[in-house]
Amino acid sequence: MISWKGFALFTVCTVAFLMVLTVPLNAQRTGPRSGATMVKQTAGNTRTVTFVNNCKVDVWWAVITSDKGKDCGSGFFAMPGNGGDKLAKQGGRQTITVNLEKGCGNNMVWSGNFYPRTGCDFKNTNVGLCETGGCGDQLHCKAGVGGAPPKSLAEFRFDQNGNDFYDLSFVDGFNLPIQIKPTAIIKKPRNDKYGCGVSACKFDFVQETNVKDETSCLNDLKVRNGRGTLVGCTSACQAFDAGHADRMANSKYCCTGSYFGPANRNDAGNCPSTSYSDFFKKKCPDAYAWPQDDNNSTFSCVATAYEVTFCP
Repeated sequence: MISWKGFALFTVCTVAFLMVLTVPLNAQRTGPRSGATMVKQTAGNTRTVTFVNNCKVDVWWAVITSDKGKDCGSGFFAMPGNGGDKLAKQGGRQTITVNLEKGCGNNMVWSGNFYPRTGCDFKNTNVGLCETGGCGDQLHCKAGVGGAPPKSLAEFRFDQNGNDFYDLSFVDGFNLPIQIKPTAIIKKPRNDKYGCGVSACKFDFVQETNVKDETSCLNDLKVRNGRGTLVGCTSACQAFDAGHADRMANSKYCCTGSYFGPANRNDAGNCPSTSYSDFFKKKCPDAYAWPQDDNNSTFSCVATAYEVTFCP
């Protein structure tokens, strides 16, 4: 999850796994790690994001935007691209425009994440079911309604006057390999891979040779459809504690309760990794594996365009 104040930390599922609890802009996430300096050059008030589907199956991209928070205006950031759409298999692509909005102070920002939905059937309408990532059964996702885990997340915070931040996150689990690449770079804010680098996870956790095979996904985390087919590899937070108020109140897997914070941390705070998050991290070291995995997962850039590829 991105190192900035106020992006949706992770999806806390209801029983129906439909609604997302987003965190205001002044919540847990803090500024960039040491070395990510602010810059004067600006990328302007808009960004373009191009989605590319290299998968062997159709994919439906989706978006959930952050809650601005009581100190930064009311409601959610606007939903770009009509909230999501279908990408045809093996080459489908779509470019959308994201308009930045007034955030805290006079700065123009936008915060949200994009993710793939799989196994969808909308029956030629705008209402239907998806095996993973479904956002209230809608083709075009609505503000405040997140996707049902497991889902791979591409998270962004765009900033008119500073650095954009982006990352991949598996805190809601994984359903497809995913990659983020800046494509119209104005300036690199740092000289290592985290400065306008490509953030990618090309490993496919959704595969098995038999139902007991844990090479790609641990059995505790496997998610199957009604036919018993493996469709996702969820996180320990989602598998064990999300949807259970008593366990969510103090969860080492979800970084809640005594495991939350501290604010302005420079490390894992009170919530170090577990054997489950380590499983994801070893295979995809640049992606968030648990909610406080900031130091090894956050990228920054000054750019006007980005590309999000499914099955890179």
